[in-house]
Amino acid sequence: MSSMLANGPDAGAVVAGRLIQREDPDSRDNPAPRLIGNSPAMRDVLEQIGRFAGCDIPVLITGEAGTGKKLVARTIHANSRRRAAPFVAVRCSASTASAIDLELFGRERGSSPGPDDRRGLLERAAGGTALLEEIGSLSPVSQALLLRLLETSEGIRLGGRDPIRIDVRLITTATIPDPEPVAAPTLAPGLYYRLSVLRLHLPPLRERKDDIEALAAYLLRRIAHRLGHDVRGFSSEALAALCRHPWPGNARELIGVIQRAVVLCRSPQVERRDLRFEEAPPPAPEIAQTPARPRPGSTDELNLLLETLQRVRFSITRAAQELKVSRVTLYRMLERNGLELRQSAIVRGCPAGDDYQG
Repeated sequence: MSSMLANGPDAGAVVAGRLIQREDPDSRDNPAPRLIGNSPAMRDVLEQIGRFAGCDIPVLITGEAGTGKKLVARTIHANSRRRAAPFVAVRCSASTASAIDLELFGRERGSSPGPDDRRGLLERAAGGTALLEEIGSLSPVSQALLLRLLETSEGIRLGGRDPIRIDVRLITTATIPDPEPVAAPTLAPGLYYRLSVLRLHLPPLRERKDDIEALAAYLLRRIAHRLGHDVRGFSSEALAALCRHPWPGNARELIGVIQRAVVLCRSPQVERRDLRFEEAPPPAPEIAQTPARPRPGSTDELNLLLETLQRVRFSITRAAQELKVSRVTLYRMLERNGLELRQSAIVRGCPAGDDYQG
């Protein structure tokens, strides 16, 4: 979970109203339960959080692993009118599809072996906020039920027939490295558009080096206190090393490095040797880069689309997989090149125009 500075290590940020940063029971053992960051990128994130907290529209939070997507979701909830109601979360990739379906929507009496009626997570969050992490892993069953919930404010338990009125705000996350409006290739476009009305992309730690000193100081105080160690600061060499490090694991990696330094430190000050960057696991072997996509709207892009669609027999799903884009992006590519699929054939039309921003 990430942490960013808001006008001082222990203060909430005043952005679009009073942004409150409460600690909750789930954060007591977490060394980074607050948003910490004063860089321009984080100021923008904090401003968006303040605005998003003032409405009930679904939010899609994207970013690399370890950038703090769940913490941002909690902060939006804590500053919303729903803050007194439950905040519940489920990781859609943490179990089998059927288990996640059951966890989200519950089970109707007699619909399957096991206990009788079971309320799903969305029912338990009534009046509050439900966070669905890694939304791209959601099964087609849950996607259909979730779309119904967004359209009608009604849910249906697995095996049930009677709709249940559910008042819940949905926040979803997707671990992607850039703010391209894509949740996952497997997410139905209709559902994606409803879940991503508001989008918030969290920048990686390497792009906000100005936050590292304040963030490291906050984490050091919190971790040292929790571990009962008298460690109060960093040497100049240690601080310089922290600021030079690329942080591929983002704030989650920073937390681990400081935890290790506090344990190994033999004085009230963390030294460069205590960080032990050299003991970190070697980087994973590089994966061959996917060839760059042609310029949007170019002849090369048109030819690529035509060749790919013919090769996969006009399957949108397979074409998206081969091009390594989502179905949403593929439809946008088709539209700007004046292509349309009808009954397993390509129909040429007029391109969308030069104002497309790819």
